[in-house]
Amino acid sequence: MKKYLYSFTLWISLLFLGLAGCKTASESPVTPTVTKTATSAPINIATLTPAKTSLLTRTLTLTPFQLALPMVTLSSQEAEKSLLELLRTNGNCTGKCVTGIYPDDMTVQEAVNVMAQWGGVEIVENWQGKTFIHLIQAQLYEQVFVKLSIGTWTEKLVTIDKVSVHIAGPPGDWILEEEVWLANQDTWKGMRLDTLLKTYGVPSYVGYFFQTAVEAESPQEGKVIIYDMEMQYEQINLEISIGAMAHYDGENVFLCPSKDSHDLGIQINPERSLIERQEFRPVTWQALTGTDLDAFYQIFTGETNLDACVTTTLEQIQELQPYFR
Repeated sequence: MKKYLYSFTLWISLLFLGLAGCKTASESPVTPTVTKTATSAPINIATLTPAKTSLLTRTLTLTPFQLALPMVTLSSQEAEKSLLELLRTNGNCTGKCVTGIYPDDMTVQEAVNVMAQWGGVEIVENWQGKTFIHLIQAQLYEQVFVKLSIGTWTEKLVTIDKVSVHIAGPPGDWILEEEVWLANQDTWKGMRLDTLLKTYGVPSYVGYFFQTAVEAESPQEGKVIIYDMEMQYEQINLEISIGAMAHYDGENVFLCPSKDSHDLGIQINPERSLIERQEFRPVTWQALTGTDLDAFYQIFTGETNLDACVTTTLEQIQELQPYFR
């Protein structure tokens, strides 16, 4: 997979380091430089079928906090099969839920039991003293990383303060390329944009942040347009963020969040409030397109238009986001 080393991707990945209990120091934009190195062609994950393996082995271990932590022994094929099921179903969520975890209705023990369906779990504590429980080395074919975590710190191992999941490429190459998403539209149906919208409904806020980067050997004078699109659901305190590479033909910029090369993150009860997060995604859907959020929902849930795009220009982006360069 191509490696894109630019600060926007680092910014996105730092934002989701909360999955492991870390907190970003800044979200101020900077001008990045992108380089490419030749690597092997990406795997068409949709064509891979896990081999038949032995049954799961599970034991329960009491932690010092009297939490029964399932110890799950999985072969690599079993781990891949479990993660594929997670990506296919999103845990059959409805309402305030992600990956089958309902933070307002479950105990920490119940949430851990749900997580154990997808792989091994462990407890970590960050430098702030906040406790997180997350999946251990959750990845598909060494190409796709699934970072699932719950945070519990208001009352340690009693309250569920945060739930988050992040789907990305390997560290240093967080963005998954377009062909990977397209090849797995059915396999990862639960994390597809149209499915997420049907699960959570019309967002209360959709905002964008734009940035340019320089890519070696780019046909458009080396210019690459990067964007972060965030959908918020105020009523359930949930946000969905997509960090993507737009298509730019030298005149128009095409934003196709379902299929653009991107990573995907979902958070319930993010540590930075939804209102604060809007400051970093200041270009609203309404300003960008002249339509309302109902139109956003209809465009990206249309059965015959799963790969819908929105067209804009560099001039419009700069008008809406004056510090865009």
